[in-house]
Amino acid sequence: MDTTRFAAWRVALYQTFTRGTDTLMNTLDALLVATSVHHPIELTLMFPFARRWSSFYQDLQRGHIQRRALRQAYVDFLPYTPGTRLVLAVDPCSIRRPLAATARDRMAVHAPTASAGTAPVGLGWQFAALAVVPDPPSSWSYYLDCTRIRSGTTAARMAALQLSSVLPALPARPVVLGDRYFGSATFVLGTKTLACDKLLRIQTHRVFYRPPPVPDPHRRGRRPQKGARFQPKDPTTHGPPTAQWSGDDARGRAVTVTAWADLAFKEDPGYRLTLLQCARQDGPATKRDPRVIWLLWASPDPAPLADAPDLYTRRFSIDHGFRFDKQAFRWEDLRVRTPAQFQRWTDLLTAAHNTLGVARSLGVDARLPWERTPHRPMTPQHVRRALPGILAKLGTPAALPQPRGKSPGRRRGTVVRPAKRYPIVVKGRPPTAHAPPVVP
Repeated sequence: MDTTRFAAWRVALYQTFTRGTDTLMNTLDALLVATSVHHPIELTLMFPFARRWSSFYQDLQRGHIQRRALRQAYVDFLPYTPGTRLVLAVDPCSIRRPLAATARDRMAVHAPTASAGTAPVGLGWQFAALAVVPDPPSSWSYYLDCTRIRSGTTAARMAALQLSSVLPALPARPVVLGDRYFGSATFVLGTKTLACDKLLRIQTHRVFYRPPPVPDPHRRGRRPQKGARFQPKDPTTHGPPTAQWSGDDARGRAVTVTAWADLAFKEDPGYRLTLLQCARQDGPATKRDPRVIWLLWASPDPAPLADAPDLYTRRFSIDHGFRFDKQAFRWEDLRVRTPAQFQRWTDLLTAAHNTLGVARSLGVDARLPWERTPHRPMTPQHVRRALPGILAKLGTPAALPQPRGKSPGRRRGTVVRPAKRYPIVVKGRPPTAHAPPVVP
């Protein structure tokens, strides 16, 4: 087993920690070996954590991680094979904090629930994630960035900012996948100058426009800027398609892909797009798995009709990664007051998630006796169970703790005041074009 690349990866991560370095590295190693914890504080009981439990929260508060260097380390160890298609996915993830009155900048976030008739809305924070998604879809996603969405911005704008900072360092031109939220003019037009192709699902009520008709030279007045209207949910506006393909998807189900090219948003009639209707003839027809979906292809290259259904399916890998992080790493269970502390915790967690992806090449696969199924592929949890022995042999770049005696504690007569409470941030409608600017 050659662990040279894995050891270099751990050193690269360690060098991104600039304050609270050793404690942050101990926390990262404890995340990798703790397979049965019920709360993040129990990480301090694992053997890689050589310090006392109080330093866990202390360095989450005072520590510092160079996030730009961390993103560069992710790109340097990217699981990419030259000559293959590099596929990325963007998606927000909600962290619910309904009772954290001392947590700043909380807002209403999407919180799915299994109860019928209950609104999927909760209170907490939201993080925008940019990740490499595998083929076939699984929880083996690989983060490139995961940043909290502030109340003054949106997930679409944050995703565009993440792409602009990561794309120049990537080894190949990627394809970016997104759900129906990202099939809007805000994200599509905000990323039109970036070197990437986009395959995004769109909502059927969105309206697009064909090229404007040839102007009449004998007619006076302003030339038309847009042509006929196109709305996916209105078949009367479709007209004849540009291309069509019929075949089977990866599951062997018959699929028909119909394309309409040279469409554009009202906000930018010059930026041409292609809409794809993917219709499946059999299988479930539920809200979660509909038979007909609409996709948007934004690229100078022709739309990949035969690959579009299976290519978009890879987007769900980022959701599988979110679920693994919340269940295995207890992402949502940390109790801190400030968003900066939770961002630091998220950076450690994404580093641990990517560490499993780098360790996958070591070929370790620790399965339980009842998991000896030959056809079942290896999962991140299988690799995680084998890491304690590997980390014990490799050691850690973190220094050993130096005992400094007992803390003197608070001074006599110190008054401990209650923590400040923060209101819920309520987002209003964006100002109209004719509304006067708001002076801060």
